[in-house]
Amino acid sequence: MLPRSARLCLLAALVIACEKQPEPTTPPARDDGHDAPAVPDDAVATVDGTPVPRVGFDEALAKIAGSGPSSRDDRGLRQRLLIAVVTRALVQQELARMKLTEAAAIAGRGSPLLAVLEQRPTAFGSAATPSWWSRPPLDDADQLAAIVVADDVAGTDAPDDVVAAEYERQRQRWTAETAWVRFDAWSLRFDDDVGVATCDDFVAKYRRCVEKMPASTRQLVLADLSRRAAGWRALAETEEGANSVAHDCEAAIGEATQETTPLGCDWASDAGASERAARKARRNETRALAKSARERLTGGEDPTAIAAAIGGSGQTRRIAALEELPKPLAKALRSAKLGAVAAEIDDGHAWVVVRVLERHAAGTLPLETVREDVLGELRIARLADAFANLPTTLRSRHTIELHPSMESLDGEPGADAP
Repeated sequence: MLPRSARLCLLAALVIACEKQPEPTTPPARDDGHDAPAVPDDAVATVDGTPVPRVGFDEALAKIAGSGPSSRDDRGLRQRLLIAVVTRALVQQELARMKLTEAAAIAGRGSPLLAVLEQRPTAFGSAATPSWWSRPPLDDADQLAAIVVADDVAGTDAPDDVVAAEYERQRQRWTAETAWVRFDAWSLRFDDDVGVATCDDFVAKYRRCVEKMPASTRQLVLADLSRRAAGWRALAETEEGANSVAHDCEAAIGEATQETTPLGCDWASDAGASERAARKARRNETRALAKSARERLTGGEDPTAIAAAIGGSGQTRRIAALEELPKPLAKALRSAKLGAVAAEIDDGHAWVVVRVLERHAAGTLPLETVREDVLGELRIARLADAFANLPTTLRSRHTIELHPSMESLDGEPGADAP
């Protein structure tokens, strides 16, 4: 499927006059002699007695049903949207319990966790978008809030024996024939290469097609395209995943060809030259951000804070064998002094700025050296599982009553974390 923003652009470009306002879902009629339901008619449910407004459900239902094959009576769609709006209300209750009410504080805690989850591929794209996730009605702020609550559910502690067992399971991961380096890093990708020919062809031709869309929405569409490419890239890290992604991209090309041809988009000729030009332009445009990141890192700022401020992604105390890294990055890490920040590096796909913290000899790293890394990976795995199962977990903590017009919450998807 095309990104939703692209669909909206197509509608605008084809001059489809105006969108109907969402029609409120009509609750079932009741006999006059019966008591009124516990849930008011302008709500879909209550969470611990607090109404969950119906308007968010209705607006999402109208938007999705109006832009695709689903109808307003689609039981699966209605249940998915109900789970989404109820989970949002449950998350707000949990944030109140955690005394987290400021959006900036929630974003500060959630953004680094979101970046990590986006790097874990699942059947639904990444662990950052589990099977219960639905946009609309949920948005970026809802995603960060839910991840913060999931992190609280997952916890951070692990017994020593669990850490030791995980280290032994990963022993090969901590063995290399080249030296190891621990470093802080900030990076900003300037291309959307997937590494699968069919997908790279789709990305190049779709980017060229964006030029035919309304100027006011191009940046949003391109951002959606980059997120989609990143999801494919993560899934394509294994041979099985690459084959699956190739099929997805073939389907995407067929759908996009049909939907964007009225705009005058060219899906027949090669787009390699235009993509190379666009990539070069993005590389040049983003170099100033890389220089800014270097100044901030030199000044002692945390990489994740830098990413939150100017974009890109940040990693603290990453450890890697030089053989695992792109050659330009490995060369810079090999020559940089301990504690120093290297000049911005073009690794072929992204600008990278690094600060070297430790060096270790080739071979197998001892548990004492990588304990924090093993703990971190355990925490991420628990976080992904907690986020995938968040609706079920939170429902067990709170009292929920549904309006009679709503389907049951039962039957929601189970865990989908890897």
